[in-house]
Amino acid sequence: SSVLVARSLSRRTTVHGAKSARVFMASKRYYADGNEGLVLTLSAPHETLLDKIVVDNVNLTIADGDIGFGADHVPFISEVQPGTVEITYDSEAEGGVVTERYFASSGSIQYSPDNTCAINCGEVVPIDRLDIEAIQQNLEEWKRKEEAAVDIEASEI
Repeated sequence: SSVLVARSLSRRTTVHGAKSARVFMASKRYYADGNEGLVLTLSAPHETLLDKIVVDNVNLTIADGDIGFGADHVPFISEVQPGTVEITYDSEAEGGVVTERYFASSGSIQYSPDNTCAINCGEVVPIDRLDIEAIQQNLEEWKRKEEAAVDIEASEI
């Protein structure tokens, strides 16, 4: 007969059997207390756009897809995908709920057990500062350059 030996390794428990070994992670959940709401910092290497402001909700795209969260969310760390970061908060000065939108390049996000969230990206720009016409012109120029490069490469084969 097989003898099972169980031992605790920090937060892991390993069970050894005659033919297989399994590792089980202890299921301890860390939730924030939510007393003050979600405290958000949004930054790029050259500037901090939002520094520890209390917000109601954040929506963005991470490695696993679109996510929306507020205070008391389960802590996580993920990769931020290029796209829109939408932040909602209540502002007495502006008479109600305010939604701000930013374009963010790739980066990282960390939501901590103390209800703080840091979003760090290579570039972050308020959507209203983007010049759509200039973006479209640059896109068309890069498409032309890419097509020309492909044509040159194809002719060299």
